Amino acid sequence: DAVDSTDHHQTLFTSVPDECWELVSSFASPPSVYNLALSSKHFFRCIGEDETVAVVNPPSSFQRALEMGFSAAFLREKTEEEVQSLVQALLSRNKEKASANPLLATRLLRQSLLSSLGRVLDHSQTGITLESALALANLPKGSAVI
Repeated sequence: DAVDSTDHHQTLFTSVPDECWELVSSFASPPSVYNLALSSKHFFRCIGEDETVAVVNPPSSFQRALEMGFSAAFLREKTEEEVQSLVQALLSRNKEKASANPLLATRLLRQSLLSSLGRVLDHSQTGITLESALALANLPKGSAVI
């Protein structure tokens, strides 16, 4: 029964498109979106991935390299240091890809924060729009806004 419940839970989350989750997040408060993101591992995958990101802590560099797709025959010809450097190079390349393609949870939280900031700015009657506030981030370092 517990396995069926978990499968149903995962199916429920995966059946909703990422765009719908982003729309829901734009109306929800950031703490609510944070709690939603923690509710399922579905949200801890990069946008566009079909499978969730597995967090694995294998015992050796050799095992990690095998899981990354290197063949055992290829790895046996390498020293432990060479295998470690291969793993580290692949991990750093994956981190660069991940920063360009953030986790769904990160996207949802960002959407909620931006929507909340936009609502605050709209109600503040200062004339500052969300777009103008975001444009401030593009100013050169050392610039002053008057």
